[in-house]
Amino acid sequence: MILSLDRWHLLALLFLSIPILFSCNEAPESLNNTTVEIDLSKSSSAKLSDFFERLDYVLLDYSDEKPIVSPYKMAFSQDRFFVESRENASIFIFDWEGKVKKIIQNYGDGPGEFRFIDGLFLQDSILNVYVRHKLAILKFTMDGESISEEKVSIADDFHFGKEFRISHIQDGDGKDQKTFFRISKNDTIGYVSILPGHEGFYSFASPVGFIKDASTGKIYFKEWYSYAVQEFDSSGFYLNTINFDFGRHNYPEELRLNFIEKPREAQEYLKNNPIIRSINSFFAFDKKFFLTVSHSPKKSYWIFLDKEFIPNAIIDELENDIDGSPIKMRTWTQTKTQIVYQIDSRQFFNDYVETFNDQQVEISEGNIHDFFAKNREKLKQEKYVLVLLKVK
Repeated sequence: MILSLDRWHLLALLFLSIPILFSCNEAPESLNNTTVEIDLSKSSSAKLSDFFERLDYVLLDYSDEKPIVSPYKMAFSQDRFFVESRENASIFIFDWEGKVKKIIQNYGDGPGEFRFIDGLFLQDSILNVYVRHKLAILKFTMDGESISEEKVSIADDFHFGKEFRISHIQDGDGKDQKTFFRISKNDTIGYVSILPGHEGFYSFASPVGFIKDASTGKIYFKEWYSYAVQEFDSSGFYLNTINFDFGRHNYPEELRLNFIEKPREAQEYLKNNPIIRSINSFFAFDKKFFLTVSHSPKKSYWIFLDKEFIPNAIIDELENDIDGSPIKMRTWTQTKTQIVYQIDSRQFFNDYVETFNDQQVEISEGNIHDFFAKNREKLKQEKYVLVLLKVK
């Protein structure tokens, strides 16, 4: 018992405890690692209504004079949403009718101005815009009015929490080349060392970045050059690395590294082999997780998992028994309750005409036929349609 120890034993015990106390400022490489096996041979077709409650469509109704060029990152709130137009460094603020409320296009180097956008994030009714060339986060109101700037260190993606933020650096940083950092007023903690050889991969801000599970508060980040999803608690502390295993469809690590500077050879290899290059999307919903992968342009899989990461559905084909429209098995981002993808409005128009040509359709408020009838002429223009699938 400690009470029976003499003075020297107590001193020894104290010194032994010091490294443990200091280690709180250094994150362990992994508190836990979870491997989730996905057997794509068990995939099957499914009806849309088995997994989704409804479909909604929103036309992004911007003008020809000020268009969206290459939509990239999106952020959603209850009464509006934000779309980053990457090529012309603009942020479009829409209401849920698809009408433009404002365009943030502050070109320059002064306060509240930017030349490029490297990410946007909503936190506590503040729109945060990461501008890499200024190493700053520009803060705006939900109506697009400039508030302030905050200087930050270089990163590829950010998550903003209450009194902390998490940054992701693809290339790694610091002595141990950590790729994630939890930053607060009190300290900075690094997590997850870069995998050997991965410093050669291209670094970029992803169109989704960090996501937050509204039901648990946990935060997730899907890696691009591996099958890993990093898990953090609601306070931004690292919890777990979830590694997905696709068996014979895995991309051999030695080939992945060998192809870093051989993109044409990599493209040819992936074209001729049923290999999963990466996880396309990983989303969190109230009762389930969702991920999608593909091993060819025409072969995609939608995978639903429970909250313990156990797969309960692997889908390779979907029948739209909700409204009959031709659903694309693609994803872009998510709201708290919906999977979202975008489609060129002209393609949407052509798909609709081809699907429902010479059919008698019933137009009711809010259905696809009502949407098409209201926007028929605008759909022929160069715009985008958001398709939103509400998850059960």
